[in-house]
Amino acid sequence: MRVRVRVRWCVAAKVKVPSFTFFVNDVELVHFTYQRFLENAIREFHPYTGSPMRLIFKDKEKTIVS
Repeated sequence: MRVRVRVRWCVAAKVKVPSFTFFVNDVELVHFTYQRFLENAIREFHPYTGSPMRLIFKDKEKTIVS
């Protein structure tokens, strides 16, 4: 059986650097290509061109910041 990452919910923080916190079932399953896909999908909807973006992935025990 193959285990997949599941995004439970996402929260956007109101800070100078756009930050998005994704709550997932297991941060070990979040591959860097999936992080890049999510960043590109967010940039498609919101005009954050030229500014950095922070994606944070959390589960019950661990956190990944990219």
